[in-house]
Amino acid sequence: MNGLFRRGGVWWARLAIPEHLRAAAGRREFVQSTRTYHHEVAKVVAASLIAAWRHQLLRLDSRRMDERDILKLVSGSPLLNGDGFLSLKEAAQASGLPESELLRRVQRGALGLHYTVPHANGNGYKVPKPDLEPDDPELGIDAGIIAPNFKGNSAPASAQRINVSGQTLRLVDGALFAGLLLDGKDAVTGFVLRAPDQAGVRANASVANVVKDGQRLEAELAPEKWYFPDVEFTEVPTSLLLVAKRDIESIRVELAAAVSPKRAEDARKAVLSSGTEKKHVARAPEKTEKLAGKRFSEAVAIYCEDPHGLSRKLSEKNEIALRKRALLLFAELMGDMLITAIDRDILAKYLYEVLPEVPNKPNNLPGDVTWVENAEGSRRKATMKEIISTLEARSWTVNGKTWQKITDAARDERRQWLCNIFVWAHESGYIGANPAASFLGKKIIEKRKKGSKAGGERTRNPFSDDQLVAIFEKGRFKSGGEGSHAQEWHNVPV
Repeated sequence: MNGLFRRGGVWWARLAIPEHLRAAAGRREFVQSTRTYHHEVAKVVAASLIAAWRHQLLRLDSRRMDERDILKLVSGSPLLNGDGFLSLKEAAQASGLPESELLRRVQRGALGLHYTVPHANGNGYKVPKPDLEPDDPELGIDAGIIAPNFKGNSAPASAQRINVSGQTLRLVDGALFAGLLLDGKDAVTGFVLRAPDQAGVRANASVANVVKDGQRLEAELAPEKWYFPDVEFTEVPTSLLLVAKRDIESIRVELAAAVSPKRAEDARKAVLSSGTEKKHVARAPEKTEKLAGKRFSEAVAIYCEDPHGLSRKLSEKNEIALRKRALLLFAELMGDMLITAIDRDILAKYLYEVLPEVPNKPNNLPGDVTWVENAEGSRRKATMKEIISTLEARSWTVNGKTWQKITDAARDERRQWLCNIFVWAHESGYIGANPAASFLGKKIIEKRKKGSKAGGERTRNPFSDDQLVAIFEKGRFKSGGEGSHAQEWHNVPV
């Protein structure tokens, strides 16, 4: 356990050494007396000691890194600039740090894990943390909660209906899941997210002391809110867990400061002598210049003509033309931006907010929707934006019937097509990191369970008392079964 502890009335500082560095450090932990009986003084002394120990561990860790990773760590990456999020793999590649190191920081609470909420899980409730019922009142909410039943009368009165489709939210128990991932798990489930819009003042909120102009003031802070979706999260693979760019850049700067100039120069010479850096520099400009300064529509044209691009998968010209039109819908609805300016957040906005508003089978719409008149009186084909605007003005009613929006299956198909062009651009060396990497294999479709109606409501009746008794008489429910089932029940949103 890190921090302070008492021995004979004197406060001591302690810092556990990560297992992978214990052999290099020659010990399991750092321990030193603060030489004081006063807790407040001890905290100041301990903070200084622990900072020095962490600096030693950073130097030890940097010696274990590959020379190319050392250069990444010292030089930085434009991918880490600004706001936004990266997958753990992307963050590791950009910073030069292994994913395991990032997960260890999450486990310590020094880094947050985030997840972009799919459309299928976008509707739910946000509840202030203090209003949740703890599993064990003596241990408090942080030791586990009883998930509210929003379909009954047990939901807190403060629960608010909310839609967070496409929003990237932070995992409440990120440290817990980081430990599971470090133990070999490749996916997480049963997690809770922090709800957005937590800023502001709320009555009966927690109170913090603030010093201003020499006076101590009391400021009310809005309590943290948790998000519970109507449809619980299924297993989420590690590739879809995200970290904030700014957090990774802050960690990179901290670690880079522990790398001596000599160590950085030795790494640069080692990379140059191996020929790795020279080869990269020699061939990268030829490809990157091909898409540098190109708009998305121009990149689509190159992709459709490249023998290693779309034509490798499709041979018929009409199929290629159809796929091209589908890809160009992104440029029409999001703007024909530079392909190098498209990041993960832009793709998430398109997939989860913009694309769901496109009509289903637009080619079957009548001419009074798909054609518009110019100022000169001539007619032309309407753009998708104009078609959507016309349908919205008519409340999506066409010939007395409600016209449906794009289906989940069609959206998922377009997601895959959009991912494919970025995979091609990345693997061909035309762009750096792939902004669509976290969307690969991520289906938008929420498969309905057997016994469900088209609207998603289950037709199965609740379990009877006899059935419940038969279920919970099983041995695993009495003894806890294999592992920690009982500890995890209350964290699963229902």
